[in-house]
Amino acid sequence: MADRTNPNRVPQNGAAIREIRSREGLSVSELARSLDISDSHLRNIENENRPARVEHLAAIAKALHCSLASIRRETTEPVAS
Repeated sequence: MADRTNPNRVPQNGAAIREIRSREGLSVSELARSLDISDSHLRNIENENRPARVEHLAAIAKALHCSLASIRRETTEPVAS
């Protein structure tokens, strides 16, 4: 679940991250190492146990050669202005 009070956190789609990572032939350890985060941190992102920072999702998307939109979970909640 995303932290709705922190705009630096966005809802990630952990299943999509895991699927694309597997398709790219990367283990959790390999991807985590390339992102300079711990294996457990990446597992928490993939399992959606903790919201991801925008910069982490952007780095994951870059490392997986995919768009940020493909690993974000879209919400139906209105955006505060």
